[in-house]
Amino acid sequence: MATTELAGHTDTVVSVAFNAAGSLLATGSLDSSVKVWRVPDGSCVQTLEGPADGIDWVAWHPKGDILLAGSEDFTMWMWLATTGSCMQVFSGHSGPVTAGAFTPDGKLIVSAGGENDCSLRVWNPKTGECSLTMHGAQFHEDGITCLDVHQDGSVVITGGQDGAVRVTNIHNSRIVASLAGHEESVEAVGFSRHLNLAATAGIDGKLIVWDCGAFSERGVCEHPEPITRMAWDKQQPLVATGCLDGV
Repeated sequence: MATTELAGHTDTVVSVAFNAAGSLLATGSLDSSVKVWRVPDGSCVQTLEGPADGIDWVAWHPKGDILLAGSEDFTMWMWLATTGSCMQVFSGHSGPVTAGAFTPDGKLIVSAGGENDCSLRVWNPKTGECSLTMHGAQFHEDGITCLDVHQDGSVVITGGQDGAVRVTNIHNSRIVASLAGHEESVEAVGFSRHLNLAATAGIDGKLIVWDCGAFSERGVCEHPEPITRMAWDKQQPLVATGCLDGV
């Protein structure tokens, strides 16, 4: 197994993601830049700049080489990765843009705001206009840390710093479910591609699997230390977690 070191960022790298074809890798850093690397030879093909503060996450368009990034400066940026040209800057959040993604068909963008914002927003990538904002006492009362979009493109699950989990229909602006079970910050959420399930993981060490039909708890896996990452397998109904204890 070969290892390639990709050097160039001047501060912590907080997010990495491959494009749909697996030919490009994007890295986002607290140095406020996003770099695009060619996978076969590890060469840096673009350094994308614009945000005035650190990058929180990067995400690719599901079909093309269009790249999104959310920043601590309350903005979200979209570039054509192959040329480095900025296609859109999305402004409207009143806090760090802590999570975001394209919908599976690539026609919409969803983003979430952290501390002092606590909102979920839906954007038109072509015009940069915000078509939906979800916020308030019935939504999240503390910063949102993570989100995932269901494969049908209509439902988004979000997790917050206060342990709250919300499931929202972004087509009719309705909160579908409020899931209670976490006692501390939720660090990762995700829908299964194979079963009608969702999973949430948090600093309280809990991995909770939810039935998306009844939105009831299906099972809890207790970890000895806080969970910082969680992901569903794309090929099988399996979920993996990463914890502060190194396991």
